[in-house]
Amino acid sequence: MLVTEDLCVGCPPEVGCLGWGCPMRNVDVYVCDRCGSERFVEPGVGRRGEDLCRDCLRKEKEEESGAPYEP
Repeated sequence: MLVTEDLCVGCPPEVGCLGWGCPMRNVDVYVCDRCGSERFVEPGVGRRGEDLCRDCLRKEKEEESGAPYEP
């Protein structure tokens, strides 16, 4: 699923904070629909159009075929 997160990096005082204008304030991040991981998520690759991480996608493919899946 697509979520919006605040990825504030804590700018040093000499640079100054841009506040709501900061590009790191509202960042769209894909999260795996099954395990909640934010790593290596590909949108719409699941059997039902789910956004899955590589691990969950591999598990789904192995369940379908009954054999180890290597992309």
